[in-house]
Amino acid sequence: MSANLQAAVRRATGTAIAAGFLAVLPLPGVAQPGPTSAPDIDEIIVTGSRIRGVEAVGSAVIAIERQDIRELGAATTGDLLRELPQVQGLGASETASGAQNAAANVTRSLSVNLRGIGSNATLLLLNGRRLPAAGTQGQIADASVIPSLAIERLEVVADGGSAIYGSDAVTGVVSMITRRQFTGQESSGRYGFADGYSDFTLGHVAGFSWSSGRAMVALEHSEHEALEGRDRSFHTSDHRSAGGTDRRAQQCNPGTIVVGGVPYAIPAGGVTPATAGTLVAGTRNLCDNVPRGDIIPELERNSFLVNAEQQFGDAVTLFAEGFYSRREFVLQDSGIVSNLTVPSTNPFYVNPTGGTGPVTVQYDFINDGGLPRNPGYAESWQGVVGLRYDFASDWQGQFHYSYGESSDEVSRRRNLNSTPAGINAYLANPDPAVAFNPFGSSANNPATVAAVRNGQFVIQGDTSLMAVAAQVDGPLFEASGGPVRLAAGVEYREEKLGGLLQSGSTTAPVLVPNSSGRDVKALFAEVFLPVFGGADDASGHGSLDLSIAGRYEEYSDFGSTFNPKFGFVWRPAGALAVRGSWGTSFRAPGLAENDPRSGGYGLYGDTLPCNHRPPATSCIGIGIAGGNADLTAEEADTWSVGFDYNPAWLPGFNLSLSYFDIDYQNQIVGLRGTAGLLTNPIYAQYRILDPTPEQVTALLTSGLPVNTPINAALVTYIQDGRRQNLGGTILQGFDFGVRQVWETQAGRFTAGVSGSYLTELETSVAPGAPFTNVRNTINNPLKLRARGSLGWSRGDFSAGLAVNHSPAYDESPALEIDSYTTVDLYLGADLGERSGNGFLNGLKLSLNVSNLFDESPPFVDLNIVGYDSQVASPVGRLVALTISKDW
Repeated sequence: MSANLQAAVRRATGTAIAAGFLAVLPLPGVAQPGPTSAPDIDEIIVTGSRIRGVEAVGSAVIAIERQDIRELGAATTGDLLRELPQVQGLGASETASGAQNAAANVTRSLSVNLRGIGSNATLLLLNGRRLPAAGTQGQIADASVIPSLAIERLEVVADGGSAIYGSDAVTGVVSMITRRQFTGQESSGRYGFADGYSDFTLGHVAGFSWSSGRAMVALEHSEHEALEGRDRSFHTSDHRSAGGTDRRAQQCNPGTIVVGGVPYAIPAGGVTPATAGTLVAGTRNLCDNVPRGDIIPELERNSFLVNAEQQFGDAVTLFAEGFYSRREFVLQDSGIVSNLTVPSTNPFYVNPTGGTGPVTVQYDFINDGGLPRNPGYAESWQGVVGLRYDFASDWQGQFHYSYGESSDEVSRRRNLNSTPAGINAYLANPDPAVAFNPFGSSANNPATVAAVRNGQFVIQGDTSLMAVAAQVDGPLFEASGGPVRLAAGVEYREEKLGGLLQSGSTTAPVLVPNSSGRDVKALFAEVFLPVFGGADDASGHGSLDLSIAGRYEEYSDFGSTFNPKFGFVWRPAGALAVRGSWGTSFRAPGLAENDPRSGGYGLYGDTLPCNHRPPATSCIGIGIAGGNADLTAEEADTWSVGFDYNPAWLPGFNLSLSYFDIDYQNQIVGLRGTAGLLTNPIYAQYRILDPTPEQVTALLTSGLPVNTPINAALVTYIQDGRRQNLGGTILQGFDFGVRQVWETQAGRFTAGVSGSYLTELETSVAPGAPFTNVRNTINNPLKLRARGSLGWSRGDFSAGLAVNHSPAYDESPALEIDSYTTVDLYLGADLGERSGNGFLNGLKLSLNVSNLFDESPPFVDLNIVGYDSQVASPVGRLVALTISKDW
């Protein structure tokens, strides 16, 4: 599609959406009442079911209500969801761009990862509808694009949901449900601070209603400064003080000369041919580069959401919704380092052995161009217009059209120039006024520095999602337990991904565009069958409800799939409900995974653990990355069983327990950088050990983009890391929750504990390979995540304490990472109730302290930064004051 046509389509779409909003907003001169209840025309949104008024049968629904959102005091919607024990910290976040399933998160999105086996296996919805994919590869759903002030509640169904929603709902569904029955206005400001860090959020929400409709608009601005590595003592690569390994970099300034595998440390002030004899064999410079970079980038986010409904007569309701979000950030890198090959033509050439062959200099460019600051942005928007029609006999039809786009970019334009005219050319240049001197004996020419530091690695990604859906639902006939209800419908989606990878240099760029798309056609149906014992049943036999759902989807790029789901809820007595479900789920390959020219396409200089070059334990080589057009869908069988107990003899008590089982196969794996890739025989077909010089040269001249510097003389392996259907995961465990509420003269007291405990987690790295227990190991889900809370409220005041616990886990069979427990504090006051009609009327104050006792992350030796950001926050104690006012 041409750029002009794309622009025309966007304008037409925007016009249609705007027209929809104008149609449902109040006309001038139409009276609008003050802050009272909105007319009851609200769409009933139920997560886990498409049938109005019917909860997900057989699956537990976890909800975070508006008051919970206030008490949690999180800065973003994504942060709210991460408080749930079922949401593991693995995956995409502001601190994790290369963690599990987060390699595409260079623009620092906030994803949701139920069960911890991949954020792309969790489906994120807004009011029951999909969002446009985020990330430069379109593989992330970003929860932070929705203003937190716009959220009425968050609902989580941690159970397979492909029979209801289609792809991605393998481990569950998370639905963000916006405020609708809200009239009036509310302003909110939040300021949070920690040691070396602060954040700020300002938002406003307004709700309007009139006799036949309503509208809500929310705006939010948030920003935070960078958390610099030097502000956290545990953020270091030198782990000796904690009893660990010295993991400082060998590329330093001054650097180290290596000849025949023997290192010679360059002293301060550098070395010249005249002083080469003073170099000592076997010495090496080491430096801690880690604290120089940012842990969390400097970031600013602006977001906007509006929704509206207008009723026409008794039967027709027109609805519309739209959001816009833009996030900009800057991340300071920890530096540019390289192993440089210096020929004897270099006028500053030093060889401590007296030879004339090339020498290697392990070098840090900190004094030659400084530390790069890498900017980026993520922009996302979506509009929805639709119609609901109420037929006779409680039947309802619904149709909606939605269109959205996401655009992401991260720019690294002060990289090392590895093109033929780059660093190697300046190392070989015989002119001392032009040549690059890595031996530290003199400063380099600024023009030379500019030329060798004009390498670039810029990733751009654009996605779009168009969806049209229609469904009907209503009662079929009366059963002994009540009306049997049906929901059935059709859906059509068009998904597109475009991208541009810019490598090479700013003066000689290498451009690799990619473009792919597909269409998806779906048919779905769901039946709710109350077998016996409805609301009016007085037999004393309890009740039994069943549900049957199925969804057929046809993809234009890989084929079709059908997924059923069955659920039941049996209530043998009023206090006890026993539930269970079984179904199949799937995840379609992402467009970037299917496109060979996407997914980081090209060649990279890599270092991996090895055993083919003893005594070396780590080897330098070439990694190949990219997508794979032959991928098929990931598939899963899921089932769960559990109960809820609410005894009448103990008012305010609730006990919930669920067992879950997930068998997840055919998982798509990008092998580049995988531990064991060079040592495990399973991966033999994806590697070449000790390639010949001819093989290395052929690969480097094959036309694949060279995205990071590669020293051909040092290559000891070639590994094909392009995506494959290889992995498998078996996951079993329990979700639990217990809560007690006491109503007393001293106020309302609450106490509760909720958590998720894994009994089994095994993974297989390839078809036919044995399954390995990875439960409670680094880079995998922990065996337990739990949160306990105590709360009190009386009148206009409230307070609460919460304890978050993660157990000790293994970083290797011989090393254990300590447990991590933090305490959060909440204090709230509603001053408006005590202030009459003055300015303080409607004013609310809250104080939230996360990590009250400032617990540092547990030490992790195998991680170069010394801790695990997927489990523990590097921020430390964060104190946040929120002031809100109802107008």
